[in-house]
Amino acid sequence: MFTLIDVLRRKHAPPTHGIYDEVRKDFRVGLTDIDLNLHLNNAKYLRYMDLARLENVLATGIFWKLTEARTRPIIANTEISYIRELRTWQKFSVSAQLVGVDEKYMYYEQRFLSDGKLCTHSFIRMACVHRRKSRPITEVFAILGITEAPPALPEPVLLWKDMLNAKKQYSLGNTKTVVEKQKDVA
Repeated sequence: MFTLIDVLRRKHAPPTHGIYDEVRKDFRVGLTDIDLNLHLNNAKYLRYMDLARLENVLATGIFWKLTEARTRPIIANTEISYIRELRTWQKFSVSAQLVGVDEKYMYYEQRFLSDGKLCTHSFIRMACVHRRKSRPITEVFAILGITEAPPALPEPVLLWKDMLNAKKQYSLGNTKTVVEKQKDVA
């Protein structure tokens, strides 16, 4: 509820960050966030990532422009690597940064930092949906008023996209492995 109040309070606030700027939000691991190992529960990471991305789209002005165009950013895929645990009462920050786009998706990089050390790293792929259909990024950029070319996607994102495509083919029953396909070409 407090998140909704904060969002509504900031409706007419001008953007404080550029579209590709990193935005950070500070947190502390609470008692309701931990699992039996007394560290941040895996499911809670996603919640904190959501809150940091919300801060990003509010600070960059993306949120209200998409809302006015009746367009919702929807998570399509998440890739997350847990590097260091976050223990009870530990302070940490979560960053969110738009690192690039392709014809259909926006790609965010998110990092959990505590005491200057990387604890968790993630990439998020989001589609912008209007009337249950994904909008092409060219339309999304027009809504956002972005005219400059986006940065090239980082190499790890390109590799992740390849893995997602391979996973899709596998789930559709195309079980021939990448290695087998490479042998066929050679």
